[in-house]
Amino acid sequence: MTLADQLRAAIANCNRSEYEIATESGVSQGSVTRFMRGERDWTLGTADHVAEVLGLDLAGAKYAPASRPGAKRLPRRVTSSSSPATTADVVPELN
Repeated sequence: MTLADQLRAAIANCNRSEYEIATESGVSQGSVTRFMRGERDWTLGTADHVAEVLGLDLAGAKYAPASRPGAKRLPRRVTSSSSPATTADVVPELN
């Protein structure tokens, strides 16, 4: 399951409206709606704002600059095709 899939599942199961999530995270309601429909990708920063509202920690999915020795480059956008390798600690109960 990708990070985007896990976030969608967490949003769908959190008993909050898309409006509430948008308001609390500072993300537009339209962005949340389009993300939930799979029509829009989020940056890791946006995903982190929403995850914080949901009580999730994206620490395992943070972007690491490739210039740091041994750093692995991660996708800057959270998409349905993002690598699931860094998502294990995001929503453990969904894995």
